[in-house]
Amino acid sequence: MLTAYDRGEGKTPGTTIWETAPQKANKSFSQSSKDNKKWAGQAQDRFANWLLEGEYVDEVASDEEDDDEDNLPDLTVEVDDEGYPCLPKGFGSLKLKYRQKVVRSIFQKSYAVITNNPRAPVPWGEVSESPAHYLDLECVPENTVVKDPSHMQKDTITAIYSHWKECARRDEPIVCFVGYRQADFYDSHGKKGGAAGKSRKKPDYVDVTSDEEQRLKKVDDGKSSSDEDEGVMDTIPIPDSCPKYHLARDIVGYLKSLSTLPSYQRLLAAVEKLPHIGYSTTMKQQLPLWASWTWSQAYLPQAIHGNMETAVAALEDLSTYQFDSRGMGRIVILGLGLLLRECCRAQEHEADEASADVPNYLGNSILGVEVGDQIEEKIAGIEAVVEALLKDANVG
Repeated sequence: MLTAYDRGEGKTPGTTIWETAPQKANKSFSQSSKDNKKWAGQAQDRFANWLLEGEYVDEVASDEEDDDEDNLPDLTVEVDDEGYPCLPKGFGSLKLKYRQKVVRSIFQKSYAVITNNPRAPVPWGEVSESPAHYLDLECVPENTVVKDPSHMQKDTITAIYSHWKECARRDEPIVCFVGYRQADFYDSHGKKGGAAGKSRKKPDYVDVTSDEEQRLKKVDDGKSSSDEDEGVMDTIPIPDSCPKYHLARDIVGYLKSLSTLPSYQRLLAAVEKLPHIGYSTTMKQQLPLWASWTWSQAYLPQAIHGNMETAVAALEDLSTYQFDSRGMGRIVILGLGLLLRECCRAQEHEADEASADVPNYLGNSILGVEVGDQIEEKIAGIEAVVEALLKDANVG
């Protein structure tokens, strides 16, 4: 018997299969054959989706009265200079199905930032299974069940929008992805030399902080629907010294190049021994906006150079960030490396020799030996934590 139960507001219905003990067979019905196992796995998801859609029969019926083309609302989602979606106006006056479409569009446009591919759809099935590997969990309310917005309940949609308003008030991206599927990434530089052969393999998940260098370099092996129009797509050039440029190239090599500090190199080597995917995936933690593989600027923000409190707060966020996987550990390494590189740049800066692309604030930066020493102290503490993780896991 396939049954469902209410798990509370904002959550998908729970489903389960009740079976009697077989009298003659050795296995229960759901385990007796390959087809039965497949049915048992899929039926619960389909049942939950059917219940969710059924909740809105009355509301959808009333929405259909406004489906005349002349009455359709403007569902356009604007983006900022970095490509991140902006908070839409008039959201509260929309009916549920239009709110769902707007929220879905916001996630879609944010996914386009990390994949460099506006045509790649968000892989909602995989995102629902492992939300922390795809999304920065700070962009959704705590305890939110992440799934395709088309199936979200009204209360969940409202809570997400209220959360996004607070993010926008702090001048932060309302949605930020931290991972993507390999086949979804559009390598504009790699495609200039000609198209690669297509593959019928199912696209793999790629953690933006994972190395998997060979797979990343062969990102064209699995292609999205954008391949047919690849010559039409325009991309904004990004500096080769920023993290985003190296996202689908030499991640580990780039991390090594950020600093020659021995303790930094040791920490990187230790993080590389961690498993690709850890277990602490649902904890919501704060990291500087620039400590991300989506950061597309050659230098860190002016606030880091001009305000000691800002710099120290960023270092504190990096040093207290808890991780147990190689991918998430590399994000911390990235942030520390960018800070170390910026300290060196500030110390070596000569205004009369600086090129036109070097920001003026570098000459008055507070980053220097003192901050560099603080970073080294934090690195020693993080290294001790990672070594303990390796010892516990017996992979060191």
